[in-house]
Parts: sequence; C-alpha cells; structure tokens
Amino acid sequence: MAGTQKGFETIIFKNKKARKDVLTKSLATLLFLAASFYFFEPYINFLSNPSKLRGFISSFPVLSPLIFIGVQIIQILVAPIPGQIIGVAGGYLFGAFKGTVYSMIGVTIGSAIAFWLSRKYGRPYVESKIDMDLMAGFDEFIEKHGRKSVFLIFLIPGLPDDAVCFVSGLTKIPLRQLVVLALIARTPAFLLASMAGSSLAASEMMKFGVFSLVLVLSSVIGYLKLDEIQEYLDKTLPG
Repeated sequence: MAGTQKGFETIIFKNKKARKDVLTKSLATLLFLAASFYFFEPYINFLSNPSKLRGFISSFPVLSPLIFIGVQIIQILVAPIPGQIIGVAGGYLFGAFKGTVYSMIGVTIGSAIAFWLSRKYGRPYVESKIDMDLMAGFDEFIEKHGRKSVFLIFLIPGLPDDAVCFVSGLTKIPLRQLVVLALIARTPAFLLASMAGSSLAASEMMKFGVFSLVLVLSSVIGYLKLDEIQEYLDKTLPG
C-alpha cells in the first residue's frame, strides 16, 4: 500500500476515535462492575465464597458453562467488556483448566463468527463497526505482514484483537487458518487470566498477583514494543 507505514501503536494512541473507544470501554467496564456490586451486594458473602459458589455452579453442569461460553461469544461481537476480565471470572468459577477451556470455546466461536460476517457482508459492514482511520492502520499492518500480524495482535493481551477479527476476515487468509491463528495465539492470555481467577478463588493472593502482573506487563510491553516485535518476527519467521 502506498504511503508512509504507520506504527500500529501510533494508530492506537494518536487516533482520537481509538482513544475515545478505549475510554468508553474502560468506563463501561467500571460502570458494569459498580452496577453489579450495587445489585448483588446482598449476595456478596455468597459470591465471595468460592466453595459455595462453585457448588452452586456445579448444580447446573450443562447450563452454567453454556452461559459462560455465550458471554465470551457476545463480548467478541458486541460487548465492551474485555475478554480477559471474563476469563478471570471463568477461572474463579470453574477452575484454571475448565475456565480456560470454556473461555477458548467461546472466544474461538465468537472469532469465527466475526470472520464469517466480514467475509459474507464485506467491507461496508466492517467499516460500519470500526473507525476508518483505525481500519486503515489495520489494513496496512495486515497487508504488510499477513498471518504474522494477525497472530501477533491476537497473542498480545490488551490489543484490539476483536476489531482485528473483523478486519482480517476481509483478507485472503482462509477462514480455517484465521480460526486456528486465533485459537493458538489467544490461549496463553486466557490461561493466565483463568489461573489468576483460580488463585483468587483459592485465596492464593501471591499467585493471583503474579499472574495478574504478568498479564498486565505483557499488555503494556506489547503496546509499547509492537513494532520491534514485528521486526523481529520479520527476521526470524517466513512471510
């Protein structure tokens, strides 16, 4: 594509619409948590008791995992709540292993639906969901680096990977490959999130802090060093 190649993180931070979206999602998350506390405050003692809560959840062996998976699917397509936050809840409710499995089922299905919608309805549909400047940045980044860029954005927690689901659906990369890329690249972050949630449920605050810190640091480093990481991948991986 003609023109100067913009660093991906430059697009994220300098684009006004992108900054507004990040702020809106952050505020929405805080409001969601505040509203949840307000409405469920009478049940806080129950909700904060992992053994009782898991016992209650286990009484719905089919329904509760399906609801959780459905929430992960919805957050990919429409919701402002970051998927890793829900991943922490999954670890708290179901344990690290099951929480990761249920998160990845939901995230993979949601990603596949986003890929399919983009391919079926085309660029006008994607442009209706994503800011034009941000989309132009995605176009350049993905066009230049192909599968590696998709994998990298999915791998680093905190990047707008849900938006990339829609943009990458417009590429010539086969849908099956996109689904596999999303599944493999997103698993480490959701594993960390589930392990953090499971540690919190077990009152293992040191482990919870370590897992949470790794998740946050990887997000910050990914934002700040994305171009350098991409250059390294260019040198070490095939196109």
